[in-house]
Amino acid sequence: MTNIPQIEKIKISDNLWITFRGNKFVFGNSDNKEFHHTISLGNRSGYFDLHITNQKTNEHTTIIRWEHKNAFDVYPHIFSKALKSIFKLTEFDYDKYAECITLLNDKNYDLYTDFLPLIKKNKITLNIEDKNFKTIVEQLSDEVDFEKIKVKELIKKDEFISIVESENEHFFILKNQYLDKIYKIESIDLNFDNTLRNVFGNEVYDEILNRIKNALNS
Repeated sequence: MTNIPQIEKIKISDNLWITFRGNKFVFGNSDNKEFHHTISLGNRSGYFDLHITNQKTNEHTTIIRWEHKNAFDVYPHIFSKALKSIFKLTEFDYDKYAECITLLNDKNYDLYTDFLPLIKKNKITLNIEDKNFKTIVEQLSDEVDFEKIKVKELIKKDEFISIVESENEHFFILKNQYLDKIYKIESIDLNFDNTLRNVFGNEVYDEILNRIKNALNS
């Protein structure tokens, strides 16, 4: 039987890591090695669930569980809210920048490392007046892996994060299947707690936190 290699942990911030195991999305806190959290797509069970695993005892505690048929109705809305919570998005003037050059790269950015000089209070602000931002963009622009095309050619692509180069500006734009159009990225929120609270709402998220707390203390 062939062993499928596992993706190593990806560091998002000082206290958050994620990885993928088959049909499961796993994340945890580097400061708490006793537990990790799993979002399981549950292809065979017919359920999605969020559960906590005690890594010493391998005991699982379910926090949320819902049926596939119900989840698919709300998935697009959830992912749209998640994207808009992580990224501060503003209108992108497509016609104004259609002839400008944009930089595309198929590999994933090492977000935390590349933009470390820009991180303040768990947020990356993409300010063209910031010298550190200019330096980072120039470094990314010099990488040979980037494909340079015109913005108008992006209309053929379903999803991307790209850097737009104009005469006086450099900035990031985003397109995703859960968003209705191309947006300009103003900042990126690295506060995982804020993201989940914005997605689920205060009441639901507080209940999730209570269930997690009870699971950790049981």
